Amino acid sequence: IHCENKKFTIKIDHLKNGDIRYISWNKPKTISNEPNLILYDGKIERQGTAGGQYYIFKSEEWSYVIENNLI
Repeated sequence: IHCENKKFTIKIDHLKNGDIRYISWNKPKTISNEPNLILYDGKIERQGTAGGQYYIFKSEEWSYVIENNLI
């Protein structure tokens, strides 16, 4: 998954070892720069029967949630 908003560019990767990784860059940085945040051990929660998913990553008291809505 590759997504962005006004403040961040975000990538979510499925690694060969089965882990899910969250990487983000604060704008105006691009993905060719060093990331500002990397998180591992993400969890996937499925949404209903239409195929959407939530990717959830935790870092201390913060939760990072990316919705991949396929509808």
